Amino acid sequence: YISIECGESAQLNVQTSLKISEIDTIIWSDTTGLSCITCLNPVVTTISSAEYSVTIISTSGCESSAFASIEVVNETDIYMPNIINPYSIYGNDMFYVQSGPEVDDVVDFYIFDRWGNKMFEDHNFLPNDRNHGWAGKHLGEDVVPGVYAYYVKFRACGVTIKKYGDVTVIR
Repeated sequence: YISIECGESAQLNVQTSLKISEIDTIIWSDTTGLSCITCLNPVVTTISSAEYSVTIISTSGCESSAFASIEVVNETDIYMPNIINPYSIYGNDMFYVQSGPEVDDVVDFYIFDRWGNKMFEDHNFLPNDRNHGWAGKHLGEDVVPGVYAYYVKFRACGVTIKKYGDVTVIR
């Protein structure tokens, strides 16, 4: 168990009785924020709490696993709704990046249809700004109701994070 502040780093130290020459494979269960995915002692940098596990397989085929919990004291994230209705009068008419004050800026924001066509993009703006949101339109026309994928890259606590998901457009 390791406790860190948002954006800080911590070293994960795997202890084993095996010599390096006796290790065949190192498998990390979650590679998000790890400096190295094939070493025993990676550095992890994260803005949200996470669980990591490592499995070591020896050259003789034996397996052993270990676990580590990283708790981020003042963790942060962004919020993206999962449904929008561009004609709603209740405030859910716009799909935009929302967050707390820990998020510094949004670097990239993309929306794609199910075939991978880019429906929307915006770059380098502050979160919580509806002027940098998607209103369910492409080239000035309403998009077909359905599920659209999004990609957001943002900075928080000195760390750049990528987030993927989907939003459903209804009418």
